[in-house]
Amino acid sequence: MRMRRILKWQRWLRLAMILTILTICCSELADWVACNIATNSSPGKSCGVLVLGYPSYSDGTASPVQQMRVATGVQAFRNSKCDRIVFSGAAVENQIVEAQTMAQIARGLGVSPDVIVLETHAQNTWENIKFSIPSFEKYSRILIASDSLHAQRGRRYLCKQRPHLCERTFVVGSYRPFERWWWKIASGCHELFAWGRDLILFP
Repeated sequence: MRMRRILKWQRWLRLAMILTILTICCSELADWVACNIATNSSPGKSCGVLVLGYPSYSDGTASPVQQMRVATGVQAFRNSKCDRIVFSGAAVENQIVEAQTMAQIARGLGVSPDVIVLETHAQNTWENIKFSIPSFEKYSRILIASDSLHAQRGRRYLCKQRPHLCERTFVVGSYRPFERWWWKIASGCHELFAWGRDLILFP
């Protein structure tokens, strides 16, 4: 009887391990695909970069996700030779304004304050786009920077709000294999939920 219980637990443990590995691999694949289909534009025309917000820690320090998104945006800003970078995000989860923290990171990476624009009212991704778009009307290219799946959603929202800007809007994603895999699983689930919700709200 005891041996049967042990074998049963071993089967459940193997199943749990297989499901965990499959979940990690699926989240990695989704992130990799979203990054590799990112429509990065080549340098040449005027451009601006929009970096989508993420909460800071309550003590004011930057979260790893903020650092990743800013690094992605700054790299796109330099590679594409843009002349404006917008950081969007209000104080959503605590008293710290997301855009201000991200701009501070960018300045630490050597970005001139003269090219930085803060959008400090957006409470979510839809508003990141809505409130930031006026800063990009004059540009031939708009680059949306974030983690890959989120950046794709940002572009989708822009195309819904301003269809005439859709063709000149490009995605800049970031993929690092198995880095923060647990966060990628949570992020992937959130993006899947958002995709389903958007199908209902924005048919």
